[in-house]
Amino acid sequence: MVLYIVIYITASKAIAPVQQLIKAASGINDSNINTRLPLPVNEDELYQLAKTINELLNRIETSIGQQKQFTADASHEIRTPLSAIRGTMEVLLRKRREPNSTRKNKKM
Repeated sequence: MVLYIVIYITASKAIAPVQQLIKAASGINDSNINTRLPLPVNEDELYQLAKTINELLNRIETSIGQQKQFTADASHEIRTPLSAIRGTMEVLLRKRREPNSTRKNKKM
């Protein structure tokens, strides 16, 4: 029984950095993509894993920023011609016309 308790405590302490990384990673989403995983004190495999995931998050954050900028630029580019078309249509609709004035005579 004593051996079981000693092994349990040792294993819990050994896996604590992994649990910390899991907790930190599970809290990251698109609204807080600038959050990074804490790097463990010892520069071991967990350190390398956390560092690699942080680098991945950097690339994802850059990509999300580029997509947001593209969407904003595309939205502006679409909105400008549509505004011009709408303005022209409003002007045309305000003018009073005779019913036959919009039909073209077909003489060939």
